Amino acid sequence: MKKTKFNFEILHRPRRLRRTESLRRMVQETDLLARHLVLPVFITDQKKGSEIKSMPGVSRLNEIEMLKAAEQALHLGIPALALFPHITDSKKSANAAESKNPKGLLPQSIRRLKKEFPELTLITDVAMDPYSTDGHDGIVKK
Repeated sequence: MKKTKFNFEILHRPRRLRRTESLRRMVQETDLLARHLVLPVFITDQKKGSEIKSMPGVSRLNEIEMLKAAEQALHLGIPALALFPHITDSKKSANAAESKNPKGLLPQSIRRLKKEFPELTLITDVAMDPYSTDGHDGIVKK
């Protein structure tokens, strides 16, 4: 046993299982691969996508851009998309009525993605904040 300058004893523990890359891969407990990831996709009902000012480098995607992002994600091995809708203010209301529209942005996007990429896993939220004028997750009663 060795002694440090602080007078602690140090045991020598050889790391036999870390010696080679092959051994490390064989005995590792955790790994992070593309198949473990979910790509967040911010979608818009506008003809043209737009940058999200509060998230530099991140944009809201229109339908064509969304399909391209999905195709690229699958090509990279990412099996899932989390969709976050952004609708125009004119479609927002106090009771978030647009959230129940079967022809709305989110349902249409889901149908289109599943038609083009049936193997894709889609994750959505049931929150009403994208559809309400006050931005709350639920309906606010006075």
